[in-house]
Amino acid sequence: LHTDPKWLVGHLTLHTQALLAAQQQQVRQLNIPQATRSWQSRSRPKTFDMLRTLNAGLSPADFEADSDPENIQVEQERLTRRLRRMQQRARVAQYETARFLQCEQVMQQFRQQAKQAQPGTMTFAEWEAGMAQFHRAR
Repeated sequence: LHTDPKWLVGHLTLHTQALLAAQQQQVRQLNIPQATRSWQSRSRPKTFDMLRTLNAGLSPADFEADSDPENIQVEQERLTRRLRRMQQRARVAQYETARFLQCEQVMQQFRQQAKQAQPGTMTFAEWEAGMAQFHRAR
């Protein structure tokens, strides 16, 4: 198990970027001209005249959800909203990660100072200055 926070943060960042890229690819695949061309290029089954009269002249392709440009557009809008939410969450995660790493760096400095100082020699003013620095880092 990795205990290095920088490695973990980098690993999670790569996973987040991969998820965002996959979502962007999914949105791009739903371009209306490209999606409608794909179903129009397929061979259509021959329909019987009786079937056409029962379905008010509509063919089976007209009933397919992906053959309707409006359904494609609705799906693309839904995926685009989801992509925006994911991007916003990724920005928040990136901001919080930077804050975490900054706080960790300040804590490392405190640990180094504590190792160098004699026990009980820190004045209240030094402690207060250190706490102020820690809170600014948060």
